[in-house]
Amino acid sequence: MDTVALIAALENNSARVREVLVHLDPEANVETCPGWNVRDLVHHLSCTQRWATDIVADALTHTHWMELDNYDLPDDDDLVGWFTEGANRLADALNEAPDDLDCWAFMADVESPLHFWARRQAHETAIHRVDAEVVASQLTGFGPAAAADGLDELLTGFWTRPNRGPRSKIATSVGFRPSDHDGRWTALFDETSCRSTPTIDPDQVQVTVNGAIADLFAWAWDRPTVGTLTFDGDHAAVERLKSHN
Repeated sequence: MDTVALIAALENNSARVREVLVHLDPEANVETCPGWNVRDLVHHLSCTQRWATDIVADALTHTHWMELDNYDLPDDDDLVGWFTEGANRLADALNEAPDDLDCWAFMADVESPLHFWARRQAHETAIHRVDAEVVASQLTGFGPAAAADGLDELLTGFWTRPNRGPRSKIATSVGFRPSDHDGRWTALFDETSCRSTPTIDPDQVQVTVNGAIADLFAWAWDRPTVGTLTFDGDHAAVERLKSHN
């Protein structure tokens, strides 16, 4: 997905989060984020969006990791408005930033810093949209293009960072074969690293996960799927992949 499409996806996901939040009790448990309630979910997501806004709007080039304590959580009555304000500010910052924006990005080999932040925030918001929808029992899934881009970002970027992706003392390879998209991926991980390849080698992959691209994306993030997945191969490899969540 290009930057314009990613910003639009971010805006749509944020709008859906707001739509669901207005009906949720801040104290309600978020099943997909153990230990969190809805208030915690909003705090995390809005702080993540505000952190990204600071980096993009101020063109920060130095390492700038998020600190939740930098953003004060409002009273429950103002929670939805606070989230909406932060989401709008992020979209505005991305829309107003120049294509050649120079700022910090925390993944290697990104297309551009602007594309990186639009992509990261679009998919971060999409996954946490699911968390809010699960609380409301109103799961809507993902469009194929967004899901494919999100799965690619997870496998080729997010999981490759130190201590972020699956790790195993046993070298493991898991293929992702969507039924409704041409993309193919294999996640390869061991005790110290995780990387991916844009193909599935049947002689090398230990298990292949099959299903709609939207469900593969949700499953990889340990979120509920709308449809059913099937697994061809060694189920122990699946357990090693999922054990990091």
